[in-house]
Amino acid sequence: MIRDQLTSPRFNIAFALSLVCFTISACADNKPAVEASTNKRAEYEATVKELRKSAEAGDASAQYRLGLLYDVGAGVSPNYGQAKEWFEKAAKQGHAGAQANLGTLYLQGRGAPQSSQMALFWRQSKEM
Repeated sequence: MIRDQLTSPRFNIAFALSLVCFTISACADNKPAVEASTNKRAEYEATVKELRKSAEAGDASAQYRLGLLYDVGAGVSPNYGQAKEWFEKAAKQGHAGAQANLGTLYLQGRGAPQSSQMALFWRQSKEM
């Protein structure tokens, strides 16, 4: 009789639920040694610091990447004006990605006055 009760579906469901609840409660107080969001933020901030040095020295690739970080707000506060400035510096050196992104900023009016003509200019520059 007891053996039948141990293999009954009700017992199996109750046992499985108890096991899940026990596991969840045991893991509830566990915290990672370093918060993932804090760790990522620190990585982005270090990246911004390194990129800024290279970008200020005239490296078009660094200028483009710094523009991307300002565009999305990774490691810095989102700032379309700063994104535009860095994209423009790289675009003037012929960086195709920067030219495309600069054109997009003009098209959408983010960080620059909305201008279809400027958007077209920068978008076509990358194709030449």
